[in-house]
Amino acid sequence: MNRDEIIAYVQRISESAGSKLKNLLEKESEFVEKGNKYEEKFTKRQFDLAVDPIINAEYIRSQIIERTRKSPMSVKEIAKSLELSPKDILQHITVLQRRNLIAVDSIKNRVPMYRGLFEEPVKEKETQNETKK
Repeated sequence: MNRDEIIAYVQRISESAGSKLKNLLEKESEFVEKGNKYEEKFTKRQFDLAVDPIINAEYIRSQIIERTRKSPMSVKEIAKSLELSPKDILQHITVLQRRNLIAVDSIKNRVPMYRGLFEEPVKEKETQNETKK
């Protein structure tokens, strides 16, 4: 998959994560042509080396969410389906839990089973905040 396809996939699973990736990539020309706030310019390769791990992590997290939305899965099951280590999956799950995008659905034989959650649209959140005021 190329970057655009990955970002489209991430955005389909998590609109906020996809939007953040798009915003990050839109800054590429700024960093390459003008530089950062310290006027340090980046080569295309330097920018890619900085951004690619972020894109890859969001892609993996989106896959975790998508698979666990279908049915709850353990860390080992997720790791096996994505061909990654359970340690890596657990790190991604920790991030997803902080973002409220995954939660423990149940516990089977002392093993947590995770389920991907759907994020609340931003407009609804803003409306709820306005209602509380």
